Amino acid sequence: AICRTSYKKIFRKSTKTIEPITCSKKQFIYNILNGKEDGYCWGYLFEKKVIRNLKFDENSSFMEDLEFLLRYVMQVDTVISVNENSYYNYIDNSNGISSAKNHCLKKIKDVQYTLSKIEQLLIENNYSDIHSLIDNKRISMLNYLTQNMSHQEIAFIFKNDEICLLLNRVKKNKLSIKNKVFVDVIRKKNLFLFDIYKMTRRV
Repeated sequence: AICRTSYKKIFRKSTKTIEPITCSKKQFIYNILNGKEDGYCWGYLFEKKVIRNLKFDENSSFMEDLEFLLRYVMQVDTVISVNENSYYNYIDNSNGISSAKNHCLKKIKDVQYTLSKIEQLLIENNYSDIHSLIDNKRISMLNYLTQNMSHQEIAFIFKNDEICLLLNRVKKNKLSIKNKVFVDVIRKKNLFLFDIYKMTRRV
């Protein structure tokens, strides 16, 4: 895949130093989970011999790119950024699952499923020291997905045991300001307060 921005990233399975290298594998994973790097597969070039045995998880239709990308990263040594204008013309599909507004609850289930898989992947590869980033990612995605939710869907969020546990254990000092406010609002389980939050978020 070719990135649509003014740079491309190349992954290489090699012990040789190849310039320019953007960051270490660990730093790249940190950046991905922290939102500093894109988690979409269209933004990267992959090496065929590495990607051959990797497949997307068909049990998820949202954020499956991120899980695939991290599984790939675990099998390579370096991440390389190439400063080059390379474009891929993409026509947005308003009927696609990523654009559909009536699939918010399905997306949340997919996010929970995918991030749980990523969490396990990190543990298996001795990256448990960045474990807290997974919960931060969960909050960020939940905040993003609730933008288009109905009151009925928000009420489901209020009652969801898994989400309630997440809100109770997340370390607020690690969150952005908007995510801290979001956590406080969801914890109160008040639809009127949530509506006010949604209006302020759109300003």
